[in-house]
Amino acid sequence: MKKTDRLHSVLTICIYYGENPWDGPHSLIDMLEIPDTFKPLISDYKFNLIELRKSEYLKFHNDDVNTIFNISRFIFDEKYDKITDIYKEKIYHPN
Repeated sequence: MKKTDRLHSVLTICIYYGENPWDGPHSLIDMLEIPDTFKPLISDYKFNLIELRKSEYLKFHNDDVNTIFNISRFIFDEKYDKITDIYKEKIYHPN
């Protein structure tokens, strides 16, 4: 490697679609069983968590991704009538 070479970054996203709120780890350190004295020596890697049930504040540039998230939330909330009300045209008259 040369001094001017650069690595590509990695972005980790976890999309959680479970019925209960997420209570799992949010970083590498959270997944390890190590003494507190060693924790400052470990490179910690956090990940971005998207809980499907709490994703109404997210807006995606891709309409299809927005649709998937919206419909999934309606299914979790058992609001099936909203799916047909809002997406009737897409369901019955796809492009």
